Amino acid sequence: MDEFDIIVVGGGSAGCAVAGRLAEDGRRVHRIVAAGPLGAYQPRDRHPIDIDDDDSLDRLIRNRADTVYHPAGTCRMGGDSDSVVDLTLSLRGLEGLW
Repeated sequence: MDEFDIIVVGGGSAGCAVAGRLAEDGRRVHRIVAAGPLGAYQPRDRHPIDIDDDDSLDRLIRNRADTVYHPAGTCRMGGDSDSVVDLTLSLRGLEGLW
């Protein structure tokens, strides 16, 4: 198994940037999972391929990659009358709405 020097990061913006860089290469992610604490569980690929074959990796990514659409919105929060929700996240102007 390969050895890696991996930086342990937190969840802040710098941590997310480093995690994104680590995840840019599918082979690296595959090897990190196999070499790290999850390796003790002997994870099996659901769609096994030769991870070192560029065409196989490209085909797997094209066939299995997906996006997730998660609609979300924002609203003004605060203690003033222009806020949609107050400091306890209660909606202004309606009673009994959770």
